[in-house]
Amino acid sequence: TSEIGGEFILEGKTDLLSNLNLKLSLAYYKTLVPVNYTVKESGEATIDSVTYYVAGSYDVTKKIYDIFPISLGLQYVFKNQTISPYLTLDGSYNFISPSIERTGGYVWNYDSYDEIPDGFKIQHVDDNPNNSFGLSIGGGMIYKISSKIGLDLRYFHKYDSEIASTHHLLVGIVF
Repeated sequence: TSEIGGEFILEGKTDLLSNLNLKLSLAYYKTLVPVNYTVKESGEATIDSVTYYVAGSYDVTKKIYDIFPISLGLQYVFKNQTISPYLTLDGSYNFISPSIERTGGYVWNYDSYDEIPDGFKIQHVDDNPNNSFGLSIGGGMIYKISSKIGLDLRYFHKYDSEIASTHHLLVGIVF
């Protein structure tokens, strides 16, 4: 499971056919994925020319992904006077800035590196992706407020090649 932490989309469309649009969009959204694991690590620090050997541990509780997708897609619109439902299919390339949420943890000092327990000597490396590919399938409706402005209500499910798939519910303005 995952959580969405807000979303912004800037989208441009052009007609391919009377009811079929080509879409290009730039977006930002945050995905929060609950996790639960402990990280153990070690290192050394020098203070006033004295070397200290340290070991520490902390719990990771959430992986946070700031995602910047560039999407190209199709939108099929069932045009009506006031409410126009539509279906969408988009492919995206996603730039990802990953981070973690963690507890404060514990730190222990040792007089030499050999005193550090072996479980702390293996350095933890998070396997957070920096990019991914996505496929979004969804639908929505545009409610015409005036001849030039509409209210866009949209839902889509995004499948991602590297991180959790997500559900999106959006409200927007169409000019």
